Amino acid sequence: MAVTTLQRKARRNKTASRLKKQHRKLQTSINYVKSPYKGESGVIIEE
Repeated sequence: MAVTTLQRKARRNKTASRLKKQHRKLQTSINYVKSPYKGESGVIIEE
């Protein structure tokens, strides 16, 4: 059975959509860095 042009186009669109979603997810993810001084209040770093 032959694959029609529309089927090829649909597969291309599906792949492009999936890649766009992955890229968007990577670009919008927020990396949280925990502060090393969170538990120590009143500590003077460098005077």
